[in-house]
Amino acid sequence: MADFWDKYELIGEVAKGDKGDLIRIGVASKNGNDCIDVRNFYMDKTDQILPGKGITLPIKGSIDLAIEVSDLIRKAATRMAK
Repeated sequence: MADFWDKYELIGEVAKGDKGDLIRIGVASKNGNDCIDVRNFYMDKTDQILPGKGITLPIKGSIDLAIEVSDLIRKAATRMAK
């Protein structure tokens, strides 16, 4: 991921399933645009961890967007836990 971004800092990761997949969350910058990157990483057949699908949320002028998405994820998880 660092090859794509001008700047990238990993905030944390969570193991997903039993195949070695991870969900990684980082803060990144590309061409002066700051964002939050939430991405699935998967293990390929050679045991190399590769980036997969994800979502990138812009921060400039819209930090509320990241907070709103986070709140909705929390709401969905709470609903599913019932």
